[in-house]
Amino acid sequence: MKIISPKGLITVHFSIDTAKHYKENSLTLYSESSIETLYNNPDLSDVQLRVEKVKFYAHKAVLANFSPVFLAMFKNDMKEAKENVVEINDVSAEVVDNLLKIICSGKANINESTMYDLSYASKKYQINNLKSLCANYLYDSLTIENCVDIASLAEKRCMNQLKYKVIIVIAHNYNLDCKNSSFY
Repeated sequence: MKIISPKGLITVHFSIDTAKHYKENSLTLYSESSIETLYNNPDLSDVQLRVEKVKFYAHKAVLANFSPVFLAMFKNDMKEAKENVVEINDVSAEVVDNLLKIICSGKANINESTMYDLSYASKKYQINNLKSLCANYLYDSLTIENCVDIASLAEKRCMNQLKYKVIIVIAHNYNLDCKNSSFY
């Protein structure tokens, strides 16, 4: 604000920053925590995931939002869309439970015991953010002793960036540990 007073007149010049005003009064309609209430919640659930005789309640829109594989199941004229049931036979109930927690909370608890199965599920259901988290975990745990195993897993899970990083590590360290049985 600026006040100018020539000849006894007062003129006031001011400006209003509408962007700041709008931002301060804007509302958040969605937060990650609000979707957490959907985790394995039968209320308004429209699909069941069945794994090892365990039923998980889920929501098609949420699953489809995170996975193009689920989107294809529910959008096309497939059994899963008609029956509202997805039978999962190639991963454990524990992994599906963890996967649903990750989808609903946005938080991943990846450790050595869960990473291999989660990386498989992330590839199968094309959940690229989870696949990246698994690749980062593997890279952080990379050693000379496990680099060949991690390169092999990266190849199986289509983690190409990880695979190339591991190959560089192997190339730089081959002479240091070339007698290691994992290289043969």
